[in-house]
Amino acid sequence: MATLKNVTIDDNGFLTLPIGNTAQRPSSPQLGMMRYNNDIDSLEFYDGQYWLRISSLTGIGGTKTLVEEGGEPFAVHSFTSGSSTFALG
Repeated sequence: MATLKNVTIDDNGFLTLPIGNTAQRPSSPQLGMMRYNNDIDSLEFYDGQYWLRISSLTGIGGTKTLVEEGGEPFAVHSFTSGSSTFALG
């Protein structure tokens, strides 16, 4: 497979991502890899340490901590003062 750099997709079609279950994740993932995980029915990306779901709800502010539940990492935002904002993204 070719290695592409600085690619612009000028089309209204689609981009096909790899699909597989959690056990089929790459054994040596690289920062920025993306795939569709059909075990969790979600897009996910590798942040250099964890495979994270690409979710439509994003927390902004507070102290962000990654926790694992059932082998899956989740972001937890702790707010101790002030206001909080959540946005669809």
